[in-house]
Amino acid sequence: IYINTDEFSKQLWKKISTKQYELKQFKISWTENLDNWLQQAEVYSLGMKNQISARLFYDIGEYGLSIKFWEKGLIIAQKENNLTFFYAQLGNIGMALNAIGKFTEAKKCLEQSVKACNEIGNIQGEVSQLQALGNIYRNLREFDNAIESLNRAVSIAEKDYSDSLCSSLGNLATVYNQIEDYDNAIIILQKGLSIALVTGSKQSEGSMLTSLGIAFFQKGETEKAVNFVMESIKVTKQIGDRQGECMSLHNLSNFCLQLEDYEGCFKHSTLGLEIAKEIGIKPSEAAAHYNIGTCYFFKGEQNSAIVHLKIAINIYKEIFGENHSHTISAKNALTRAEQFPDTNKMTKMRMK
Repeated sequence: IYINTDEFSKQLWKKISTKQYELKQFKISWTENLDNWLQQAEVYSLGMKNQISARLFYDIGEYGLSIKFWEKGLIIAQKENNLTFFYAQLGNIGMALNAIGKFTEAKKCLEQSVKACNEIGNIQGEVSQLQALGNIYRNLREFDNAIESLNRAVSIAEKDYSDSLCSSLGNLATVYNQIEDYDNAIIILQKGLSIALVTGSKQSEGSMLTSLGIAFFQKGETEKAVNFVMESIKVTKQIGDRQGECMSLHNLSNFCLQLEDYEGCFKHSTLGLEIAKEIGIKPSEAAAHYNIGTCYFFKGEQNSAIVHLKIAINIYKEIFGENHSHTISAKNALTRAEQFPDTNKMTKMRMK
C-alpha cells in the first residue's frame, strides 16, 4: 500500500481541526544549509583523517611520524576549541613518546591529559589515559604510582566504561608481574579472562591467555605457561587477530629461548617474523630477528647470528633511537657474537 503522506496529513488535519487556521510556509535555503554543513564536515573530517593517519603509523611502529600527526591534531583541536579532542591528541603523543623511551616527557603529557579528562567528564578518555600513564610509571619503575593509576582505571571501567575493563586489568597485571608478585597478577588476569569469556571478546581472551602464560612462566610453572600461550595462538587465529597472534608467538619463542629449546624458538620466531612483515609491525619484526640471532648464537652459528642481530639493531635504532634499552640489548648481543663467540657454551652451563 502506498500513501502520499503529505496529502494524508492535510486531509487528517482538516477532519480533526475545529478552528480556522492559517497555513504558513517558510523559505528554507537548502543549498546554503547544505554548503554550511559540508564546510563543517570538511573541518571535522580533517581532524578525523589526521587521527586515523596518526593511529595507523603508531600501530605499525612509526612513532616519530605518529607524533607529527598528533601535534598537527593539537593545532586542529585548538582552532575548533575542542577540549576533548585536544587532550586526546596530547595523551596520544604521550603514548608515542613512551614507546620510543622518552618516559619523562610522556609522563608530563599524560598527567596533564588525565587531569583534563577528569575535569571535563570525558570518562572514556580518562580510562584510556590512566592506562597509558600507568604504563609510563611502570617504565619509570614508579610502581606504586603505576598501581594507583591502573586501579583507578579499573574502578572507573567497572562502573562506567566496561569495554576498557579487560585492558585495564591486563595492564595492572603486567605491573605485578614486573615486581614479581605473580600470584596477584594471576588473580587479576583470571578475573579478566572470565570477563572476556562472558562478554565474548575473543581479542581480550587471547590477550589474557598470553599474559597468564607469562605470569605462570615467571612463576616457574612452564607447562601451564606454554599451554596458555598455545591456547592464545589458537584464539587469535580463529578471529584473524594477526597482531595478537604475532605477540603470542613472540612470547612463546621467549619461553623456548629461556628453556634452551632453540629449535622451538627458531620456529616460533620465524612464524612471528612472517606475520610482523606482513602487517608492518616493526617492533615485532625487530624482536623476532633478535631472538633468531640469539638462537643462532647459542647453536654456534656465529655468522647467521650476526646477520639477524644487525637487522634487529637497525630496526630498533630507526624506531627508538640509539639509547633505548632494546637497541642497547641488541648491540650487546652483537658485540658478544662478534668478539666472544665461545661464551655461548658458558651461558648454556649457567642457564642450566
